[in-house]
Amino acid sequence: MREEKSDLLLAVTLIEKRYNRLRIKFNLLLVSVAATVIFLAFNGKYDKILTVERLNIIEPNGKLRMVLSNSAASPGNLFYGKEFITGGDRSGMIFYNDEETECGGLVFDGRKDSITNKSTAFGHLSFDQYNQNQVVYLSYGDEDESEVWG
Repeated sequence: MREEKSDLLLAVTLIEKRYNRLRIKFNLLLVSVAATVIFLAFNGKYDKILTVERLNIIEPNGKLRMVLSNSAASPGNLFYGKEFITGGDRSGMIFYNDEETECGGLVFDGRKDSITNKSTAFGHLSFDQYNQNQVVYLSYGDEDESEVWG
């Protein structure tokens, strides 16, 4: 009986030693992986140029505050967070108030029709009154040499 206990204790001791060696090796591997990830992520290199089709700026609560986009990815007109006019036709920057209602922006475009050879261009910066249309704006439009500004 005593011999069985000592054999059992010896087996348990060997298992504990193997487990401890394995645990040490695993911890060293884990530290090595973490150090490699940290080195690669924070080695002082960063992208100097960010290329995106649309960039949403949001508040900590997830509400939309501003959108920078190309024309294809532009947002629709939002009123209390709900789209009521589909987007997709204006490039620039759109501003939103606390209720996710559009409250101004900077939009622009310019092109020449390859068939008619006529050109169009516009630029528009506006700020809206609360739940109303623009009250302050600077606008420019040019359609085949017919200009409008104000």
